[in-house]
Amino acid sequence: GDRRTDVLHPSEIIKPSWCKRGSFFLLKGYPKVAANPTLRMQVIFDEGHYIHAKWQRWFQEMGVIHGKFKCDVCDSITFGTSPQECEVCQAPWQKLIYDEVTMIDKNLHIAGHTDGWVKGLGNDTLIEIKSIGPGTLRSMAPQLMSEADGDFMKAWGQVRRPFGEHILQGQMYLELMQRMGNDVNEIVFLYELKADNSFKEFP
Repeated sequence: GDRRTDVLHPSEIIKPSWCKRGSFFLLKGYPKVAANPTLRMQVIFDEGHYIHAKWQRWFQEMGVIHGKFKCDVCDSITFGTSPQECEVCQAPWQKLIYDEVTMIDKNLHIAGHTDGWVKGLGNDTLIEIKSIGPGTLRSMAPQLMSEADGDFMKAWGQVRRPFGEHILQGQMYLELMQRMGNDVNEIVFLYELKADNSFKEFP
């Protein structure tokens, strides 16, 4: 509901279903028409948010996640790599909530948010965390579902690389980082299966 409408979002424009006409009207300032999610859809969104927050917290505990952190006590923002306290009220790191990495190119009117920027584990890398369910496989890897005769768990076992749309999205994020002067050339995809919390990592 609070997503910006004055820019193009990589997660939208890489999809075959992207409506260029709709994006044009939003860029021109026309109001966004948004349907209220059903309770089931809200549960799906919240589960995805929880999975993202869990992985980000683990990287924070490791001391390797870089970016901005919002203080749960005073709402101020602290920048850095897993800071140990809020720079305003000195609340401990446990009260600092990691925010996504914002990337923008004003000339292209493109802005995106990736799930993390990791420092200290080799080269700097971005991370993209994806919660995977049956709908994800049906839409992004229908051939795997077909080969598995519709068996979702069997199809998940055959996932060997990131899905095409995610690769395009990641490449756009890396390009935006370069345009902003950040020398980051790698992105890692973390897929977590909602059904049993198994996961896969794709550098």
